[in-house]
Amino acid sequence: LYDCDRRHYGTYSDFDFPAPPRIRRRHKLAGTRGHLGLRYEAAAGTCRFENRRDTGGGLLPFAWTLELHGVDHHGAPMRLDLAIDATRPPAPLGGRDLGGEMMFLGAEHTYAYFQSGLAMEGELSWGDHREAVAGTVGWIDRQWAEQDFTVHQDRRSTRYRNEWRVMQFDNGW
Repeated sequence: LYDCDRRHYGTYSDFDFPAPPRIRRRHKLAGTRGHLGLRYEAAAGTCRFENRRDTGGGLLPFAWTLELHGVDHHGAPMRLDLAIDATRPPAPLGGRDLGGEMMFLGAEHTYAYFQSGLAMEGELSWGDHREAVAGTVGWIDRQWAEQDFTVHQDRRSTRYRNEWRVMQFDNGW
């Protein structure tokens, strides 16, 4: 996070191992079968990204809850709570020509789709500062395959790496 008024920067990261250490014996990341329900047990608190539900308990299509926790390198707690709604349907990578199929991280028959036009609303807190936030600049992209992506990951597999960049400018772009 970067506070433009105070010219103050804060960051947080956490990680998990492919094979958890013997002292812990379980992964920090857990998923739910049948719908999107991810939970990550970070040192700063449980983070989650999951489908929202209606009052009757049914899944709402293309609606999610995002909850992130952190502690910046100065010791200040960080938290972001968002309700996210997609305003556009998902689009497969390559449109109708590819139908979302590609090779990703060395796994053939990998599939991907993107969903833009996200309406987000919630609250951001950092240290003693708390404010309501809302926006429409965002997207989700998903990749999946029948084959485990990690089979191609070793020191020699640099050609299978992937990287994303996001830029947001003062004029709203």
